[in-house]
Amino acid sequence: AVAALVWSAHPDLTARAVLTRILATLDAHRSQPSTAYGYGVLDAYRATTADVPAGAPNPVFSAVAPFMSRGDALARRVPRPAPAATKPLPPVRDVDVGTVPSLTGRVWLGIAAGVAGLVLLAVLALVGLRARRVRSVPFTIGVEGISAW
Repeated sequence: AVAALVWSAHPDLTARAVLTRILATLDAHRSQPSTAYGYGVLDAYRATTADVPAGAPNPVFSAVAPFMSRGDALARRVPRPAPAATKPLPPVRDVDVGTVPSLTGRVWLGIAAGVAGLVLLAVLALVGLRARRVRSVPFTIGVEGISAW
């Protein structure tokens, strides 16, 4: 909000100059930020009305200046290179489609592994069903009570 006030009072300032003005007019200004108050306490009135020299220190922009100059360098437009010289394309020739065998050794190995897995699954299912039948003992409930067959 203070930045908006400063910018409305001084519309010709850049973002860097607005921040410099705010930092220069802080109450209890510190050169190193503290965990409680940062660089100081905002004073909106002084930020909009005080005379701030053009060379006032700005620790925030000074800390990010190396990164901003790199960003500016990366944002510069690079001229487009001249189009590459191209040779005419070679004439189209006939190509036989399907000359590569579709059932290679790896395909046969995959088929064999799949079949072996299915056989193993079937054997395990049969063993499991047979063991289940052996464990279950049928019984009847008659007049004399419960009896096993």
